[in-house]
Amino acid sequence: MTTIYTIIQLILLSVGPLLIAAYSLTAVNNNTKKQLSINQQLYLGSIGIIIHESSHAIMAFIFGFRIDEVKLIKRPHPEIGDNSLGFVRYYSPSNLRGKIGGAMTGIAPIIGCSIAIIGLFSLLLPQSFNLLVEMVTNQQFNGSLFSKLLTSLFQNWSSHLILWLAITISITVGGFDLSSADRTGFGLGFSLLAFLNVILYYVFSLFNQQSLIMTLLLTIAGPIIFVTILMLFLLLVTNLIVKSLK
Repeated sequence: MTTIYTIIQLILLSVGPLLIAAYSLTAVNNNTKKQLSINQQLYLGSIGIIIHESSHAIMAFIFGFRIDEVKLIKRPHPEIGDNSLGFVRYYSPSNLRGKIGGAMTGIAPIIGCSIAIIGLFSLLLPQSFNLLVEMVTNQQFNGSLFSKLLTSLFQNWSSHLILWLAITISITVGGFDLSSADRTGFGLGFSLLAFLNVILYYVFSLFNQQSLIMTLLLTIAGPIIFVTILMLFLLLVTNLIVKSLK
């Protein structure tokens, strides 16, 4: 029973946070886009579209895939059934690297857009960012720090905050939705990733070092879950803004 519990725990830690992020953020983003015409998606979400496609291309490059064509942003042609706002065409091999890399390339926009929003926040609003990092580091909700964070944001109600909000809205409109093509390789790719972590766990257990794998997975899972909650909050705010303007 302990062995089965360990395997389930490894699988959940390996791919659970990624899959929760992919499907929850995509669901909210899709709902937002349903409120907008295809041209409104193009103009309002242009920054997000560019980051979305760039993330696909960068992850494909990292895994050594052959990239055939990249369009970071393009005008759609609904009259001929082309609603695409951008695309990346690449070839992934049918080996382990190709399957895991294909899944990671599919989910790459979630990673890229999150990095862009948080990175821009740290650049434009460093004081507020440092308070946010302190809250995360404490690993528990701190009312005093949260109050200081809100105060710092309103005290810094400046062109920097307005710029961050404007860019964030564009990213949350155009960047987080994963198409069915993006999700095609999730099943096999993430299953192989989870299986690989289980194998590594038992290889390390031969040297009584299995705790290293579990610690590493926990260390990675925590920030992913936190960032997912933060991005989900921003996506929901954008969703409410778009609905209120209808």
